[in-house]
Amino acid sequence: MDFATFTMIFLIASSGAQTCLTSSEEFSAEVVISTYDFQRAQILGEKTGSLYAFPSQHNQESLLVLVGETTFPDGLSVRVQRPTETRDIERPHLKFVSYSLPGTVKTSLKTPLYYGWTITCTETECTFEKDLNTITASRTHPERGVTFEIEQELPSCTETCNGLCVALATESRCFSTSLRNDITSILRYANITTTGFQDAFNSYRLVGTDGITVRDITPKNLPAIDWQEAMREELVHLDTLEIITLERKDIELISSLAREGQAGHNYRIIYNEQTGTWMYYDRADDAILSSERDCRAYDLPKKSLVIEPGATISTFYVIPLVLGILGLILLIVLIAVARFLTRIPRAKATHHVPHVAHAAHNRKPKQTVRKSRHNI
Repeated sequence: MDFATFTMIFLIASSGAQTCLTSSEEFSAEVVISTYDFQRAQILGEKTGSLYAFPSQHNQESLLVLVGETTFPDGLSVRVQRPTETRDIERPHLKFVSYSLPGTVKTSLKTPLYYGWTITCTETECTFEKDLNTITASRTHPERGVTFEIEQELPSCTETCNGLCVALATESRCFSTSLRNDITSILRYANITTTGFQDAFNSYRLVGTDGITVRDITPKNLPAIDWQEAMREELVHLDTLEIITLERKDIELISSLAREGQAGHNYRIIYNEQTGTWMYYDRADDAILSSERDCRAYDLPKKSLVIEPGATISTFYVIPLVLGILGLILLIVLIAVARFLTRIPRAKATHHVPHVAHAAHNRKPKQTVRKSRHNI
């Protein structure tokens, strides 16, 4: 099995465990740029969660652009996105616990995948997920049973069943041969059973058969979009504003890979330093794949700031700059008042001294009367 097929199986397997059936990433194209100025990117549009949104240069009525810092690889994510909305839909949900599976999950489960099953283990339990099926088994207390959750419609046994017919609630349901074999393969691999899936129904307890509500993401409109041209125009625009730094040849290579759905952690476009080429992340040998999906809806932003090419980002510091200027003015006023107050006593002293001197000058000297011998 080649790496592309392996990755596809992983993505299909992990999708069943998400909080949304489809994600906004499926209606967008994304690239990660390693050289960027995030401060300039922040003031370009309005904040939407951890991202910043602004209208697309290609089509402001049908596309928006989302930018934000990301990891694996590190850089600025630039995502051209259709506006999306959420809706809740009902899905079938069958949950039961089996107490008749004799095995204990083996400790040597190191691979995260096995024929499309995603394996996640802790010290106490392991969870196996594929498509719309989830199996949870304890590693320390097997007597607690193995939990099965099936989120797909099982046909009634009133019709022909080519697999295993099981009594559930008020009627019997059919586990098809393909579903039964799929579950059996992971149970045997994990050492939970050595025979088959039918052992799970020797002793089991039905937990619930009610449907569940899950989120679905849908585009608000579906006009024809030239994704390559949309990505090219956006990258040229951001490069002109000095938000990202790219050579023209890189812009062309990235644009040639832009496709609707080539977005999100696994599918986005990245630069592979080992090969010196632009490629989809899931095709990289050292890719760390994730089951996370963007279950948020995005609408067209109401407004965006316009930054002239080569302009500084002084508007980003408007508030601290104004506060600084007001503080400086206040300091100058205080200094002026202080100097004025210190001059008042001096002025009074300077005005009083000449008055005293003038009075002394006008006062007649006291004459001393001396007695003369003549008078005696």
